[in-house]
Amino acid sequence: MTKRIMSTIQEKLGGYIHKIDANDPAQNETIHPESTNYLEQAGVSAVLVALYEYMHRKDGIPLETLSTQEGLKAIFNTHLTEVIQAVSAYSSTDELSVRDYLSRVYEVVLTTVHEIAGTKREDILKLFKEQKESILSTLPSSLGLGNLLDHNALEDRTHKMDGILSSFTKILGELLNK
Repeated sequence: MTKRIMSTIQEKLGGYIHKIDANDPAQNETIHPESTNYLEQAGVSAVLVALYEYMHRKDGIPLETLSTQEGLKAIFNTHLTEVIQAVSAYSSTDELSVRDYLSRVYEVVLTTVHEIAGTKREDILKLFKEQKESILSTLPSSLGLGNLLDHNALEDRTHKMDGILSSFTKILGELLNK
């Protein structure tokens, strides 16, 4: 599974998702704000992170059996309205457009994950584990996704940092979580 999920999704949606600037105290600004589409940044990141978290739930219903709207509600832990509001605020986009965009992103993300990893839960989890840092490094903190998904570690700024110390911290965290 060497194909990067983020680059494949970017190709399909026709945009580019930047890493969040680790030097930004609020953890909201990207490393290239001049070329950032904030709706894409927040929408793609939010759907990917929520799907990552959902796949770790033991009680999760197979998403292929749900409609797009049911799937969005499921991965966002019934907080879809709050996520739409947060993405709307971050991207300065009306909520109806955000809802439509999240639906499109969800369908593309789910299709892409299945193309790369198949539909077996174990293979999808492996894909997400391999690409976790790349996915989390694009998530704006102001979305508050960690709180909405009951997973406060998502707000941990070490996911958005590159360098010797942060790499060491990430490896140590992975070792301790085994």
